This record gives sequence, C-alpha cells and structure tokens, in this order.
Amino acid sequence: MATLELSRESHRQCWLTCRRHFALNEVVNRLPGLNDSSRQVSDWLYRNREAINDRLDVSFAQAERCESYSPEEALKMLSERRLARASLA
Repeated sequence: MATLELSRESHRQCWLTCRRHFALNEVVNRLPGLNDSSRQVSDWLYRNREAINDRLDVSFAQAERCESYSPEEALKMLSERRLARASLA
C-alpha cells in the first residue's frame, strides 16, 4: 500500500489554505450579526446626536479654558471606572 508523504512546506501550505478557508467562513457566518450591531450603533448615535454634540461642545470649551484633566488624572479615573465595572460583573 502506497502512502502520500507531504513535505513540510506542502503540509504548511495545505494547512494555511484550509485555515484561510475556515477563517473566511467564520467571517461570512458573522456578517449578519455584525451588520445588525453596526446598524444599532448607528441608530443610537443618530438618536443621541444632539446630546453628543452638546457634550463635545462643553468638553472642547473646558479644554480651551484648561479645565480638563491631566493625562495622569484621566488614566487614574479610567482605571477606577474599569475596576468598578468589573466588580459589578
């Protein structure tokens, strides 16, 4: 009985080809869900655009008056918020 021996390079190319096909199928299978998520985010942004623009105006005005946080303060606040969210989960 004869067996087919693949060289390392042939085996690698075969594996990469199969992996690419598998990854492509994963993406194609997830497209409907991604489209729905994207649409939901776009809808939320559109519904809240005035509040978002108002908040951005306030933030930029604060920055112009040098009333914003230092990078260190911002990082500290961010880490505290992340810890608080993690403790709720």
